[in-house]
Amino acid sequence: MLNEYIGIKQLKGLIADSDELDFTVSAATTGRLQELLYAGSAADSTLKIQLKFKPALEASKRAASKKAVDVLPSITGTIDGELKLECQRCLEAMLWQPEIRFAYALKLPGSGRNTEVDLFETLEVMEEGLPLQEFIEDELISAIHFSPKHSDVNLCSTLVTVIDDEASVAEAEEITQPFTGLADLLSKQSSDKNGNPTK
Repeated sequence: MLNEYIGIKQLKGLIADSDELDFTVSAATTGRLQELLYAGSAADSTLKIQLKFKPALEASKRAASKKAVDVLPSITGTIDGELKLECQRCLEAMLWQPEIRFAYALKLPGSGRNTEVDLFETLEVMEEGLPLQEFIEDELISAIHFSPKHSDVNLCSTLVTVIDDEASVAEAEEITQPFTGLADLLSKQSSDKNGNPTK
């Protein structure tokens, strides 16, 4: 199960032991992510998550040359899985297989002000601990394309492929030009019964 938090005590233990966490979760346990999935597919979608903790990052040459630079622990990991998103062209299910890799320096509560690291982006951990569920959801949501679509239009449903014959093309052009009859309508309203312009 995807815990909401890894508490500070547990987090420090994982870092000290250079420990790893490997688990598989259902997308149904991820609240914000469910909103982006194809309707009803969350229970069938699984995520494989691997997290690795290390006691310290090696400081870069620039950071090492400065005074009083603390070395931070790190978290690296992967998120793999199969999720069904809603194609924004045909509104049907499309398979997305995320392969997300990430690495962060962990700045724990009480770290010194001069803590600095150049190698990875720094993730500041609050007193409650590492918000694991929110962290995983953030990584997935930031990796999803803002408008997911099938890689090929031919993979889309009949909502797209139906526009093949001439009648369908004519209908589609009419639908995509909703204001074409507006000029005629306005000119009719601005004339009397005999067709003379009104003031």
